[in-house]
Amino acid sequence: MKYLKLYEENIENKPKIGDYVICEDKSIALDEESKEFISNNIGKIIGIGDLGGIKKQLNLYYIVKYDYNATPQIVMYLDEIIKFSKDRNELEEYLTAKKYGL
Repeated sequence: MKYLKLYEENIENKPKIGDYVICEDKSIALDEESKEFISNNIGKIIGIGDLGGIKKQLNLYYIVKYDYNATPQIVMYLDEIIKFSKDRNELEEYLTAKKYGL
């Protein structure tokens, strides 16, 4: 059963509290400058909520906080999270590669 548990953990490849994220906001409520900020900066998941419903995975939302004090906490859904990792450096490398088109 030990192997089955490891397999289940690998399948459940979802962000968790404390993970760093790069997001892409798909809402129409934000202006282009805010959307660009979100997609070019690294945030950290500080909370996870559930809207309820049958399709649990579709109803999860993630509360993301950015390092800048002026930026409020932002709610993101799983399909808006482009990349996540426990290692911030991994995401910094991703942003650098994206910036230079590598």
